[in-house]
This record gives sequence, C-alpha cells and structure tokens, in this order.
Amino acid sequence: MTPRRCLRLACTGISALLPPSSFLALHYAYFIVVSLISSLIFWGVSNPSRSVSYTDSLFMCVSAITGAGLNSVEASTLSTFQQVIMFVLLMLGHAILISITVLHVRKRAFQHKFKGISHALARRPAQEAPAPNLQSDVPLEERTDTKGYLSANTLPLESSSRSTIRIDAQPTDTNHHGISRDRSAPASPKNGIDAPLDLNYQEYGARDSYNSLNKAQFMPSMGLWRGTQKYFESKGLISRNSQFHGLTPEERERLQGVEYKAVSFLSVIVPLYWLSFLCCGIMSMGIWLEVNKPQIPRDNGLSPFWTGAFFAVSAFVNSGMGILDANMTALQTDAYPVITMGLLILAGNTLYPCFLRLIIWCMRRSMPDLPAWKSWRVTLDFILDHPRRVYTNLFPARHTWYLLATVIIFNGIDWAGFEVLAIGNKEIEGLPTGYRILDGLFQALAVRAGGFSVVTISDLRQGLLVLYVLMMVGIPLDAYFYDINQLT
Repeated sequence: MTPRRCLRLACTGISALLPPSSFLALHYAYFIVVSLISSLIFWGVSNPSRSVSYTDSLFMCVSAITGAGLNSVEASTLSTFQQVIMFVLLMLGHAILISITVLHVRKRAFQHKFKGISHALARRPAQEAPAPNLQSDVPLEERTDTKGYLSANTLPLESSSRSTIRIDAQPTDTNHHGISRDRSAPASPKNGIDAPLDLNYQEYGARDSYNSLNKAQFMPSMGLWRGTQKYFESKGLISRNSQFHGLTPEERERLQGVEYKAVSFLSVIVPLYWLSFLCCGIMSMGIWLEVNKPQIPRDNGLSPFWTGAFFAVSAFVNSGMGILDANMTALQTDAYPVITMGLLILAGNTLYPCFLRLIIWCMRRSMPDLPAWKSWRVTLDFILDHPRRVYTNLFPARHTWYLLATVIIFNGIDWAGFEVLAIGNKEIEGLPTGYRILDGLFQALAVRAGGFSVVTISDLRQGLLVLYVLMMVGIPLDAYFYDINQLT
C-alpha cells in the first residue's frame, strides 16, 4: 500500500469520526481551535518563562474569546504580548463579528447560486428558453451574449427545497415550503423545449398556498396581510413574520434579488458599525487616559493609552476584562470615561439591534424621493419591514421598542436599588452626589452585561448583591424579547 493511499485512508477514517460539516460545527470548531492555539502561544511567551501555567493560559484565552471576563491571574502582571493576545481574542469572539461572517457567507451563497442559475440557463438556447427576470435592481456582471445566452454572478440562498421554473407561461402550484411548482410540466419533454429548469432555492418564511390566499380574502381588515407593491409589482401578499404568499416563480426570483441587495448592504454597514465604535472607543478612552490620568496605569507599569484602548474593547464586547488592577474603581469620579464605557457596553450588546435599526432608519429618511434613489429606498424599506429575513440581529419596529423597554426597565431597577441600598453605606455615601448617581447607572449597565465594577462589589449591601445576581440570571429574558416576533 502506497503512502498516499495510507494517508487517504487515514483522512477518510478521521473525517468519519467528525460531525457533519455545518455552520454550527464550524462555529464550535472556530472557538475551540482558536482557544487552543492562542493558549499555547500565551503560555509560550510567558515572561519569565513558564510563570503562567498552561491551565491559567487556557483559562485566560477562553475567558477572553467567549467574553466571560474572568481572570485567574492579574492581567497587569502579564507581558505586553500576552495582553495583546487577550486584546485580539476579545474582538475575535465578539457576537457582532461572528454575525458579520454570517452575512458574508449568505452574500457569497447568493452569488454562487445566481452563477449556477446562469450556467444552467446558458445551456438552453435563447429562442427556446428566454431567461427569467432575476431582479432588475440586481446588477448582472455579464449580460446576454451574441448567442443569446445569459450569465450572471449573483444568487439566491441555498435550500433543501427545490423549485421548478417554467420557461413558458403556464399555471403554477406551490408546495408546503412556499416554492412555486409548475402543475402542467410534462413528464416527458420533447427536444427539451418544454422541459422545466430545476433549481434550488432557500425561502425563509415564504409560503405560497392557495389556502393562505383564500384566508386573506376573509381578513382584509385585520392588518395581517399586505401587498408587495412597495418592493415590486405582483399580486402576492405578505403576512406576519414576513411570510410571502402567492408569488409566481419570476416574482419569487425578484424577491430574492431584493433580499440579496439587503444582505449586501448589511454586509457593509454592520462592519462599519463594528469598526467605528471600536476605533472611536479606543481613541477616546486611550487619549483621555493619556492626557488626564496617566499616573493611574503607570502605577501598574502600564501604558495609559494601551490601558484605555483595552478598556474600550472590553466594554464594547461586554467582557469586563481589564488590565488595570483596580478596574473602573480608579475612575469612579471621572464622568467622561464612565459615560463612554457605558455607551460602548450598550452599543456592543443589549442595544445593538436598536442602534443599528436607528442608523438604517435615519439613512432611509434622509434619502431624496428621486428615481435614481429608488433602488436604495426599496432595499432599506425591505430591511426595516422584514429584518429577520436578512439579519438575525435586527427586529421589527415594535419588537425593537420591546427590547429598548426591557433594557430600560431592568437597568432602572438595578440603578434604583443601587441608590436606595447605598444609604448608610460609607463607601458609596462618600462619593459626591453627582458621581454617586452616575456610578449607580454605570454599575447597573455593567452588572448585567459589561462585567466592570466602578465600586468595590464586596463592600455593597447583601440585598444589592442579591438583586445583581437575580438580574444577571435574568439576562436570557433579553434574548426572549429578541425572538418574540417569532411568537406573535
């Protein structure tokens, strides 16, 4: 047996032991592999050598990439390179960055599928099989050539469902997945002229049954059904949870074109959001600490700018990990860093869907009502009206308000508890009134997600600690409101 054959058999045996390739499996593999590799590097660059055990190295790396924010060693005692590793891991594990990769995967899937469609159509003569209209707003990289063939580099989502698109206009029917099928497709096509083109589609929340259409006729006044004219002309209807009904195959292709433009737009705006908050946070915290309180980090042997940058990234990813031993207690009487860090905590986690929707809404309202902007208006309207079809971290307007109300109520309870239970607490009452109120708000924001401490937690009253524990346990309620639109 040749070495190459042995290697092939070994790879086949290993692959048989691994779980099926899927996004979830790749997600797990990403965090596990990156944690293991970074922990080895973290352990190897200890100064002095082996001063940090591998167990502590693994714990610190896993804590950083998962956003846990727990330390098994004092971060200020680590070497600069070890701190840089943690700094990078904080960003690599952020939920927004992971969602950016999902957006680009979906965009790539669209492009790959459209290319497959164009190749399938290219094998049929133009006089026998006119190409269906994918979507007038989706740019085609290649137009029909001199032989009448069509090729494009754009695509809809993949799916296990299969759709038959008739080249000639015939009555269509739909399956329970909402994919239109031709009822009159012949079993034995002649010369390929009447043969249906079999294509794959992935339809999220799109159903297309006659029962739904009949049901819509009896409920016109309940506001559950709308037309599609806002995005493209059709006789189809839209029900709750962004379910599209009664679309022809050509209209469904056009819907996928609108979705593709929406995903393409978000694949740009979300990375810009992420980078903008990170860069602004790093610069603002780093420069402020360098100018106003440089001695505090220098007492720990740290660079002021580097300490502020680490604080900003840790706040945005909601880790709570800091390289300053005193954490935020050293800045409890400084309004600027407390306010900036609080904003980064909200923008990077609990209020991220609210901030992102506000940005998109403002962009839509600022667009002029001119024909040249029609395509962008349709794209942003589709994102705002059907956010869950294109991005899991965006929600309809009503549910975005639910999320905002939840964050305000829960953090308000924590804030009120801090102020009330601070009465008689010498450490808290020793703060000026304005800073005591501001620190109470920051601690309310940090305890549920951020992980920072602006006061010494062990000196707080037991009742307040119990309240904080209950609020930390209640964090999954935010996730409930994230997905409440699936139940309504």
